[in-house]
Amino acid sequence: MDSTNTQNTQNTHDAYAGPHFDMICVGVGGGPDEGNLSSYIFKSHHQPWDDGCVAIDAGSGVGALSRAIRSDISIVDDLREALPGDEYEGASSKADSNDTAHKKVTADTRHDTDSYRLASRIYTSITAYLITHPHLDHLAGLVINSSMKFGACKRLVGFEKTLKGIEVAFGGLLWPALASWASCGGLVERLQYMQIEPFAQFDVPGYVHDAGSESVSGTPSHTANHTFSCTPFPISHGTVGLVADARTRAAVQVEKDPNEVYDSIAYFVEKHSDSAHKWQKSFSFLFWGDVEPDAISTLPRNKPVWAEAARRFVLDELRWVWIECSYTNARPNHLLFGHLKPDLLVDELQTLAIIVERFRRMGVEQLRSVNTSEFSVGRGSGSGSDQGYANADEDITAAQHNHTHSPIDNALDTPSHPLSHQASQAVNKALFGGLNHASRTGYNEGFGVHRHTTSRPLQGLTIAITHVKEDPMLGCDVVGERILSELESNPATQNLGVRFYRPKQGERVRF
Repeated sequence: MDSTNTQNTQNTHDAYAGPHFDMICVGVGGGPDEGNLSSYIFKSHHQPWDDGCVAIDAGSGVGALSRAIRSDISIVDDLREALPGDEYEGASSKADSNDTAHKKVTADTRHDTDSYRLASRIYTSITAYLITHPHLDHLAGLVINSSMKFGACKRLVGFEKTLKGIEVAFGGLLWPALASWASCGGLVERLQYMQIEPFAQFDVPGYVHDAGSESVSGTPSHTANHTFSCTPFPISHGTVGLVADARTRAAVQVEKDPNEVYDSIAYFVEKHSDSAHKWQKSFSFLFWGDVEPDAISTLPRNKPVWAEAARRFVLDELRWVWIECSYTNARPNHLLFGHLKPDLLVDELQTLAIIVERFRRMGVEQLRSVNTSEFSVGRGSGSGSDQGYANADEDITAAQHNHTHSPIDNALDTPSHPLSHQASQAVNKALFGGLNHASRTGYNEGFGVHRHTTSRPLQGLTIAITHVKEDPMLGCDVVGERILSELESNPATQNLGVRFYRPKQGERVRF
């Protein structure tokens, strides 16, 4: 389904004036349907597919995209015209004009072939995969598809721990070693690891046409060009070494440090300015990997991400946030396993709203100087006072000093720090029933942060919900629709002014 008309950003800010991005949702689920797993491909709205596109995760692959195109070929109408000639025309013209069955088989075969050719063309144009974390529901399609060489060598982008996880898949035992740290170009190297660092902006490798030249496969060859840059923020996706036993509510120790969190990544994707299209500023969107709420995390790391999102939102540079919400509110907190549910997602958006309000008090140049990566994990005792946990005003002041590393963050690295104890208390309450849907007081309120005071501070922002874990026993889309309903019916939602949207598999969203 092409959402050209219905999903263009609706806001009152003329400065954004989108759409700037095209996103094809190859897979939007978090399991258990192996044909619909987290996989997204985006490009600049103002450039054709053959100029290069970028993937975020790859749980599903070319087969899923082919089926989506076969279901609704209009999602790639702009690419369909670029297909080579019709090799089936000759066969079709020779068929008996009265042979309806033969005509139908030929048409169906051509339709199936077109969908695979179009899907393959898009995958050929992918220049890089931004991997949020190496769980199989975000990686399986990439691994399976790597046996087919879709165009030039592609970069696998992630933190060192992310890429080390992917290395296990391409280690030769689970799958052939088709990825390499060295430059591509050998007989089997299809993918090249590209290590990035937290908070460090990087250019995403891209392609432009090399006029008059074609590759062996018949697709245009390309030379390097950069259309997008990214800034990766580390986030927490549950605890590696602590497993909550649902039957006994006991902490089961596995072969890991019980305080170690599973790293995931939130990517800010920025489109470079382009005078040819009469806009001189950059525009961006935020895409979260799997993430747990700060309210129940042993290592809360979401606040710097929201601070950066708030900065870009106030500067009219960002209007879409793609974030997971895997379960309904009926899911107990101790069984979230590093994921979000509606009430806890709304709680996170309260944090965003608070920071947006603070940033709106600042001038443009002052706001541009804020280093949001230096926002501390926490501050103060958090016992309900105005100076409590995550005081946004103090954090803004601290961030403007542009230190290379916050001393508060250094202090939090030690188990003896009072906030470490506070985090332990929070996770214990979460794991063992203290913060449940029926009696939850709210993360921000409970830790002493002011609620937002202005009306609808997030007006103009769209939250796209990803990674829904459907229950096959309930039927298709039941969990997803319930999650959307619970988000929209939350008492805080209307006052936030945010719009929730749940993209469907196979949809092309322009924003």
